[in-house]
Amino acid sequence: MVPKPYTAEQIQGFGLYLVGFTPESVAVSTNAERFCACYGASAQAYSIIWLDIQRAELGDSQIVKPSVIHFMMTLYWLKSYQIETRMEGIFRLSCKTIRSSIWRYLSVFQALKSKKVCE
Repeated sequence: MVPKPYTAEQIQGFGLYLVGFTPESVAVSTNAERFCACYGASAQAYSIIWLDIQRAELGDSQIVKPSVIHFMMTLYWLKSYQIETRMEGIFRLSCKTIRSSIWRYLSVFQALKSKKVCE
């Protein structure tokens, strides 16, 4: 399967939209700052990680049909550590879906660590 790419601009716009910014408010100069405040790193970094989680080299950890919503939700949770019931209102998903998706994406992030982090 060929990984589906997203540009940094697409990741940033979609990420901001998910947490409540309107399309009109997303078209401002403070977007990078807003995005980092919500997700912890730049949209450029996450557009690269988005492709990495789809790579076959990860074996069983690879996410074959990734959801950008679940990906962004996991990044949001890592930054804010919100409780599931609070995230239900933000992402419009059930606690069960939120919990299982976050743990699934966390496992693939952990699998990426050995390939990306040099000590």
